[in-house]
Amino acid sequence: MNPNHDQYLAAVAHARRIVERHRAAGWAAYLPDMQPAPGAVIAWMRDHAASFRDETLARCGHITSLSAPAFVIGREPNVLLCGACLQVKTDELAAGFASAVDGADCDLCGVRASELNMCAFNSGAVVFRGFACDPCLAPNPFVRTA
Repeated sequence: MNPNHDQYLAAVAHARRIVERHRAAGWAAYLPDMQPAPGAVIAWMRDHAASFRDETLARCGHITSLSAPAFVIGREPNVLLCGACLQVKTDELAAGFASAVDGADCDLCGVRASELNMCAFNSGAVVFRGFACDPCLAPNPFVRTA
């Protein structure tokens, strides 16, 4: 048994539980084996997977391995954050949204919207969190759900 591999698998399971909690709290949260994701979310996933492959993600100084879930937020898609740094960024974003008069930009398509939905998905031990407009979260018409 490889302890590093075991720690990674535990982090993957934990990341999935985080997404499941987001889903239970009313977020648009996507788990590949539960329901098909909208096309815009799939494209977002694909973009982030590419940044992992070519190692273009910066990391906060607290992440030395993926033995615990790490996070990426839509506002800073090329930065991998630990849980503590995620909380700091979330507080900063909340303050920015509270002061926004004319809405905010969707993390998926960039269009300004008066209301955005919180969305999340995981890829391995990384949880992606962002804000998406209604059109980006519309069901994918090319995927059968029944």
